[in-house]
Amino acid sequence: MSEAEIRPAATVALLRDVGGELQVLLLRRNRELKFAGGAWVFPGGALEAGESPAEAARRECREECGVAVAAGELVEYAHWTTPASGMSRRFATHFYAAAVAAGCEVAIDDGEIHAASWLTPAAALAEHRRGELKMMPPTFLSLLLFDRYRASAPLLAELAATAPYAVEPKIVRGDAGLVALYPGDGGFASGDATAAGAAHRCLLDPAGFSYHHSGADVGWRAMDRCG
Repeated sequence: MSEAEIRPAATVALLRDVGGELQVLLLRRNRELKFAGGAWVFPGGALEAGESPAEAARRECREECGVAVAAGELVEYAHWTTPASGMSRRFATHFYAAAVAAGCEVAIDDGEIHAASWLTPAAALAEHRRGELKMMPPTFLSLLLFDRYRASAPLLAELAATAPYAVEPKIVRGDAGLVALYPGDGGFASGDATAAGAAHRCLLDPAGFSYHHSGADVGWRAMDRCG
């Protein structure tokens, strides 16, 4: 099977502060979609001709959930490339975060997106671990990072002060099932989940992901704080 073309894409985590808590907007993709069908995601999608990643992120926000975000409000914090292993569609996705007003109104498109929910990162992670909220690993790791903050301003300030984390994970089979290996993991270079050394990986258990970080030099202070 030929390797899937890598398409440029962009997504944005919309944040708001309500009742002393940080909330993030998650959208459930139509279950019939071929890529990430039924997953809860941030607004986003592939770039159109002539678009910059930031322009695509803003357009997808308008189209998928009816939220307008100014270009100057976007803070890029990561760039994830879909791993090659078994993927029919691959994306090189710029991840942004932006704060919106507490009363921000959401209007989903009822096409690609079938539901929307404002949740604290902790609540979203808890639902995921109960098997109630399907998500992709970059969304899961983003929520782990966001959960260390109780307001959008310090989170965005930290992200703005840190170079975006760029990674193409390696998906391999370990003793407990599929594992996503990240730079700094002892098995990343070889693609061997059993290799000795520091851990920087996500166990992709269908019942709920789990992130493991033990002494790895991940090259990104924000991601390091997920562990």
